[in-house]
Parts: sequence; C-alpha cells; structure tokens
Amino acid sequence: MKSMSPDTYFTENPMSEVYRTFSGKTNEPGSHLASCVAVRRFSEIHARKTLLILIGFLLLTYMVHGFGKAFDEDEFQSMLLGINIAQGKLLYTEMWDNHGPLLSLILAGMYRLVPWQSHWVMLLGRLLILLCLLGTLYIYYRLAEEIFPQSSFFPELACFFLLLSELTALAAVEIRPDNPMNLIWTSSLLVWFRAWNSRKVPFFFWSGLLLGCAFWCSLKALVLGGAVGAMFVTGMILEKRILWKPLLTFGVGTVFAPLGMVLFLAAQGNLEAFWTTYVLQNADRLHESFFIAFFLVPYWAPLGGSFLYFSLFYAARKVFRKETVPERILLLLACSFFLLIQYCFLLPTHHEQSTLPFLMTGTLVQAWVFLLLFQRFETARYSIFRRLQPGRAHVAALVLFLLVSTAGLHQWFWIKSVEKIKWADGLLERIDPGEYVFDGIGLPLFRSHPFYYVSWVNALRARLRDHSLGIDVPAELDRKDVRYVLRDFRVESMGASVDAFIRTNYHPLNDNLLWAAGKVVPEEKHQEHQKVDIRIAGKYYWRSSEGELFIGGKPASNPVELGDGSYVVRWKGEGDLILSVAPPEQWAGVDTERSFRLLKREGYEKADHSNSMLQ
Repeated sequence: MKSMSPDTYFTENPMSEVYRTFSGKTNEPGSHLASCVAVRRFSEIHARKTLLILIGFLLLTYMVHGFGKAFDEDEFQSMLLGINIAQGKLLYTEMWDNHGPLLSLILAGMYRLVPWQSHWVMLLGRLLILLCLLGTLYIYYRLAEEIFPQSSFFPELACFFLLLSELTALAAVEIRPDNPMNLIWTSSLLVWFRAWNSRKVPFFFWSGLLLGCAFWCSLKALVLGGAVGAMFVTGMILEKRILWKPLLTFGVGTVFAPLGMVLFLAAQGNLEAFWTTYVLQNADRLHESFFIAFFLVPYWAPLGGSFLYFSLFYAARKVFRKETVPERILLLLACSFFLLIQYCFLLPTHHEQSTLPFLMTGTLVQAWVFLLLFQRFETARYSIFRRLQPGRAHVAALVLFLLVSTAGLHQWFWIKSVEKIKWADGLLERIDPGEYVFDGIGLPLFRSHPFYYVSWVNALRARLRDHSLGIDVPAELDRKDVRYVLRDFRVESMGASVDAFIRTNYHPLNDNLLWAAGKVVPEEKHQEHQKVDIRIAGKYYWRSSEGELFIGGKPASNPVELGDGSYVVRWKGEGDLILSVAPPEQWAGVDTERSFRLLKREGYEKADHSNSMLQ
C-alpha cells in the first residue's frame, strides 16, 4: 500500500492527466506548456461553474422536496415532543423518547416563537431541517477542500454526488435528530482533517468537542467515535508510530459535551428516565439481518448506493494491490468501511437516516474514484467539460436531464405533505380540546395522548406484544375514558387484546382511520331487552329519527350520559342500535364490522396505511 500527500498528488501522480484531459490536450510537447496550463485552467473554471449550476438546480429540487415530501411517522414524534416541551412538559419523565434532547429543545424554541395551533407548523420544522442541510453542505464543501486542496472542482464534484444520492433525498430533509447529528459529524471531520493536515494537536481537541456534541442528538455518536478511531489507527499505520498526543487530545475533547448533557438533565430531574430510554432501551433491541442491511443501501438508492459501493470496493482494490492512493483517501476509506460494517452488524435496526454519516465520507471517496475513471474514458476528441460551458445549450440539456432523472430518483415533484396536513387539521375539528386520542404516531399534535409513549415505534410494540413493557393498554383506555382512537398501522399491530378492545368499545367514523367510543347492539327480534357494557364513559348519541331507546326502562335522551357499567336497553327501531360519542353525521356505517369492511374497500387497509395516509 502506498500513500501520497494530496498536496503533491495531482502533480506527481498519473491522475494529473485528468486535468490535461479536461483541457482537451494529451501528451503536449514541453514547448506548449504555458498554453496548455492556460487552457487547462480555462476548462477547470468551466467544469467548476457547470457543477455549481447543477448543484444550484439540485438545491431547488431539494427545497420543493423538503416542503412536499410525505411525512415520516418519526417526524410527528419529533415535533410533538418539541411542542410538549414548549407547553411545560418534561422530556423523558413525562414523554418517552430514545434520542438525545437537542432537536426537541430546538423545536420547542421554534414553537415558542411561532405557537401555531395547526399542523402547518410541520413545514416550519422542515424549513429548519433544510437550513441544517445547507449548513451541512457548506461544511462538507470545506471538508472536500481539505481532502484535495489543489483541486479546483473536487469540492463541487463531491457536493454534486452527495445531493444526487437518493439516500440524501430520502432522509436529509426529514425532521429527525439524525440531521443535526450529521451536521455535527461533518463539522468534526472538517476540524479533524485540518488538524491532520496542519499537524496542530490542539485542533484535535476541538474535533473531539464537536463529536461529543453528537451525543445530544443520538446514541449513534458512539459509532462515530469508533469511525474516528479507525482513522487514527490508519494514520498510525501510515506514520508508523503511535499518535498518542492527537488521540488523547481528541478523547479529552469528546468528554465535555456529554458531561454537560448529564448535568443539564440532572438539574431538570430526569436523568434516570433519560438513562432508561436513551441507553438501556436502545441497547435492548432486536437485531435485524446483516444480509438485509447490506443490500438495503442499493435498494433505497439504486443509482447512488450502487456507485457508492462500487467506488469503495474499487478504492479498496487499489489498496490491496499496493497501488498509490492519497493519504486522506486512505483515512476516509477506513472511516467509510467502519461505518458500513457497524451499520450492518452493530446497529440493531437499519433505516435510511442511519446511512447519512457513512454517506458523508463515502461520497468523497466516490468523487475521487470518478476522477480516476474519468481519466480512462475521457479523450481529447470527446472532452466533456470543455464543451459544458455555462450559457451553452449543452448545460441547458444537462440541467433538463438532471431534473428529469432526479424526478424519478428523488420524486421531488410529488407533493404529499399538504394532504396529510389538511387531514390532521381536520381531526382537530372533530376532537374537542382536552379529549384524549389514542394513536401510534402522535397525531393530532395539539390534542392530549393518554400514554407516556407518545409514539409507538417498532421496539415498543414488540415489547407490548410480548408483555414486557409493563403496561395494559385496554385497562388504561378504560381508566382514562379515552373517547377517540386513531386506528393507524401501529395501533393495528399492537396485538390481539388491543384490537379486540377497540372493536368492542369503539365505532368507526367517516374520517379516515378515526374511531370514537361507541357500541353496536345487534337487532334481536325475539329479545326485547339486551345488556350493554359501557367501558368508556361519556355522552352517547343514537339515531332518534329511526326509533326509540329505553335504558333501565326509561326513555333515553339524545345524547344520553352513560358512565362505566352495564345497562339494560330496549331498542324500538329498524336495524342495529348504534351508540357513539360522536354525532350520527360522523358515523361510517350501520355496524362496526360492516363499517370496517367499507373502510378497507375505500383503501384504508392496514397494509396500505404506511403507503397512503401515514407517509
């Protein structure tokens, strides 16, 4: 394995042919050196400007995508936590969360500034994340400059690949703690490479300090620390000595931010609850298959993920063949492979957002490999960048191709968020303030939720089904008289006991997924009196225009106040008797099973929930 400083790499390595290729010249005689350099610089300027134009249009698509992309369930969890903190609730003690407090505190501050009682506030959260993405992109650009200071357009090329990746489009615009953590991670990498390039040991302290701040976002910061450790080990191999001063300085820097978080939570009185949810419950999760994890990346990102894998293994092949590889690429390669291995083996679950740190280092290697391959396929006669001058039709055609291709890869043109916001605001009109709503994703945001677990993620539902969570959902719904249930896909996967309780004590409404406390008493022509058990107390409506209702031998008012208990009812009317805390105009059908089948025919089946209403 050979390494070379990137400061001299482009002038001493055959890769410098890339620059001559960009200029449309190869094997120039020495007498034409001055003119070749001038042409080369001219072409490099056009290459840089062309890439900047493409990046600009990509950012425009990200703006549209950021405001129009369907909301993930975790985004509602993040926003609900921020809103509740702004309203005085204590994180971890009164609300469950398995992430760090940073994003929740930021969203709480945002909501205090804009206390908007509407789900349109979700777009403010998306705007905040878009600003976070811009900050990450700026830091990433500076990081690419540290990797190859002599290259005039390597940073632009790396930024282009980062934005082109489907993984970035999938997760980098969502309201989740992984995005501020990714900003912190990129900042730490930038300072680390500046410390490495300058050989200034104190810079490693600031890099460690930044990385420690990532613990405020997620426990995944432990993995990032391991990735930096892989770079230190690689650096020691290259330097053939123990880098104990940089390593110790970096390690000391990582301590301060987590210590500050612990002191902050201890002052609030929620340190013990934080330890349980942030550390213990994250460590005690079922592990998914390595095989599935490895192939999820190209599955989510057919173009970007496949090229990313190819680039990493192509660079690794050059290392094993002992070919010359720039020193900083070796460091990035070690970091990238560590992040890929931990994603497959160490993380218990595998989601798109968990690939973002891996993407930040991998796309830098990808840009370098692209330049190597470009050297092989580019010729003087068919010089690409020489022709892609800003203002020419070539660039316009390239921009059009980029917009069309990313429309398919990123689906940035598909506006789904508005429909979901309007639907969620419609729930606020049906559910009175102060009423409890039982759901799995934290909707609606501005109504009370009956459980400590405001968002029922996969791990919580698994513990609920195997009776290790220590909570009886039906009993709590009964005890708190929860009158509304949002029967989303998470609620439907909570187990047979929860499903049976909802079917028995709630009735579907004509609003998607919403059920209200209610009873269906089947028509019994040969039985005059029937017994009805009420588990959810409240005012119950019934259809007075179609018959007459007697409870305990007395005519019932409409609505009728019913507490918990058993009632003897007599129904004089056609069809089944329906009792519901919602008025009849909101009912979905004449009986529970028939109404549920109707909802399924209209496209609200459990299997479709995550693809229609909850995305």
